[in-house]
Amino acid sequence: MGLSSDSIRILQVISKTGSFSEAAKVLCRVPSAIGYSARKMEEEIGIKLFERRNGHIQLTSAANYILEQGDWILQGLQELERNAVRLNEGVESQFRIALNYIINHQPIPKLLANLLDKFPATEFSIRTEVYNGTWDSLYEDRADFVIGAPQNPPWSHGNISTEYLGDVEWVFLVSPNHPLATEEQVLKAAKLRQFPSIIVHDSSIALQHKKTWALKGQKVIYVADLNMVLSMIIEGVGIGFVPRGFAASALLKGTVVEKVIAEHKQPIRVYYAWKNQRNSQIINYLLDLLCTDEYRNQWLI
Repeated sequence: MGLSSDSIRILQVISKTGSFSEAAKVLCRVPSAIGYSARKMEEEIGIKLFERRNGHIQLTSAANYILEQGDWILQGLQELERNAVRLNEGVESQFRIALNYIINHQPIPKLLANLLDKFPATEFSIRTEVYNGTWDSLYEDRADFVIGAPQNPPWSHGNISTEYLGDVEWVFLVSPNHPLATEEQVLKAAKLRQFPSIIVHDSSIALQHKKTWALKGQKVIYVADLNMVLSMIIEGVGIGFVPRGFAASALLKGTVVEKVIAEHKQPIRVYYAWKNQRNSQIINYLLDLLCTDEYRNQWLI
């Protein structure tokens, strides 16, 4: 027999009952079968596991060590069986979520905790995409579900589903020390074009890239994320738009100044998006969880 889930279970029961006969009752076996299993374990492992003292069976230190380690082994085996059943029932072994860079990241830990609790057999991953990169991640199979896909899909052919998430409002910012900071008039293109626009590069591979905001002939500086956009604006390196919620703290501190421009960037509609060819338990769960006011409001920074 050696060591197996069955042998560990027998050790557990013998340890609690103190006799082969009582262990047999608990395990619904005849005493001779328990005695045989005990001897077989000792023979195959090559160590003494049981001692008779005062009419009771006691475990040796080696057997107690096996029991201590065996508890988590049995739990792991049980979890392995449960996860195998879940995967056999159609739950994905891997699930990838793409997050638009303009969406608030703070709800992610709570969301992942819920997903891991509900689908422990699944390996989850989250990546950030920019602009059309969110749609591209679906088309190019880099993601199974998107949070914050902008506007409408470039094309769908009926295989892309969406659920309205909300609108992201933009604010145009300059540094307090920037030449435009003291301008009182509505800023027009001719004046704005003199200064670099700070934007995050579209992460799309197959689809056409889009820019947050840049005028024809204006110098563009591409950076990694919104934090860098804001830092560059604060330092006066350039000018540009960021989501209003993201800029709230900097505006309150006075490290940036909001300006009005002639062609202001309109709020952008964002969506949950997914491919609808398969019936996914995880996607169904996500939609039930995320299509609530609580989550909708948290994503919109």
